[in-house]
Amino acid sequence: MATNKKSQPRYDLKAQDRKRNLAIQLGLTAIVVIFAVALVLFIVMGKDKKTGSGEAQAVRITSSSLIKKDGSDEPKAVLGLYEDFQCPHCR
Repeated sequence: MATNKKSQPRYDLKAQDRKRNLAIQLGLTAIVVIFAVALVLFIVMGKDKKTGSGEAQAVRITSSSLIKKDGSDEPKAVLGLYEDFQCPHCR
C-alpha cells in the first residue's frame, strides 16, 4: 500500500474578487487621470483666446451737450483715462 497521502487542493475563493477590484481601481484611476489631463489642456489651450493685460479696449462716451470745434464734428477736447487697479492710490 502506498503511504503517500495526496493533499486536498486548496482553492482561493477570493482571488476572483481581488482581480475584479483591482480592475475597477485601475479603470477609475485611468478615468481620473484622463480627466485631469483634459482639464489642464483645456485651460492651457483656452488661455490664448482671452484678451491679455496689455491689450486694452477703448470706450468712447458721447453726450448731446458735447462742445465741438468750430465747423467740425470733432470734440473740442479729448480726455484719455488710464487706470491701474494695482496702484495703491487707485484702490
